[in-house]
This record gives sequence, C-alpha cells and structure tokens, in this order.
Amino acid sequence: MESALNGDLPLYAEQVHLPLGVVSLSLASFVFGSLIFQLPLGYLGDRLGRRMVLIGCSTAGVVLFSLLTACVRFKRDVCRFMLPRRSIR
Repeated sequence: MESALNGDLPLYAEQVHLPLGVVSLSLASFVFGSLIFQLPLGYLGDRLGRRMVLIGCSTAGVVLFSLLTACVRFKRDVCRFMLPRRSIR
C-alpha cells in the first residue's frame, strides 16, 4: 500500500494540479500514522488475534473512507477540506 501511494500520489496530484505541499503533507501523514499505530496494533493482534484486528481496521477504513469521500464533495478544494475553517480566513 505504501509503495503504491508513494508512486501514484505524485502522478495523480500533477494531473489534478495539487500543490506540492499538499502531496508532501499527505505522504508524511501516511508514514507518521503507520509509525504510530504499528506497535499498538501489533499488541492488539497478539491479545485479540490478528483476524479480529484486521477485520476491525478494515471496517474502520471503509467507514472513514466513505465518510471523507462524501465530505470532500462539498468542499471546493483539498486544502479547504484538510484545514479547519478558522485557519483559512
């Protein structure tokens, strides 16, 4: 997943004319999130079983992806979606 994101996101960003800062922030956030969640999810996998953790993470990912995709539709651009309203003014 990470290698596909690192290879495809810059190409996609170029096609839709996203600023370089947005792409850099997205890639850095993905790597940072992976680092933060690796140990706790490994611990949960040992305690609850890997199957349960994979099912839980997959379900959470589908729900979040669906909600965020629906929210993006109502925003004009990615930067406005990523930043809180107060910091844009």
